[in-house]
Amino acid sequence: MMNLLENKKNKRGFGLIEIIISTFIITTAFSGFYFFYQKALSVEQKSTNFIQVNLLLEEGVEVAKLFRDDSWKDNILSLSTSTPYYLNFTGVNWEATTTEILIDPVYDRTIVFEDVFRDANDNISSSGTYATGTLKLTVNVDWLDRGGVTVSQSMQTYIADIFDN
Repeated sequence: MMNLLENKKNKRGFGLIEIIISTFIITTAFSGFYFFYQKALSVEQKSTNFIQVNLLLEEGVEVAKLFRDDSWKDNILSLSTSTPYYLNFTGVNWEATTTEILIDPVYDRTIVFEDVFRDANDNISSSGTYATGTLKLTVNVDWLDRGGVTVSQSMQTYIADIFDN
């Protein structure tokens, strides 16, 4: 009889240990899933920003080409070199302005035109003869990352007055 009572007491303690161990395993599994989900959200947000920023950079270059195609003299030469300009779509066409314009109120995009010089071999260089009809274009996009850190990405190319307009 005594053996039966001791056996039942041991089984009760063993059941409690099973509950504690299973609770620990379930809690550990849910914690792992939670941290995995948080990391996946962070990676998804960064890749969304990367895609959107690259599209905004390409759009900035395309707008500069539209300015060139429409009128080099009126749309590009009228702008000051080395001055950052924001791009604004009026619903009909694009315009360059010095008034800050945020996109999806997150992204800050500017374009900057800079003078170009050519050396004696007619190669682009940092000094030499001023290259009439050619400008260096830099498109910049800045945004705040989730941690409040400003992130910047830029694209550079050269643009030329190919239509002599």
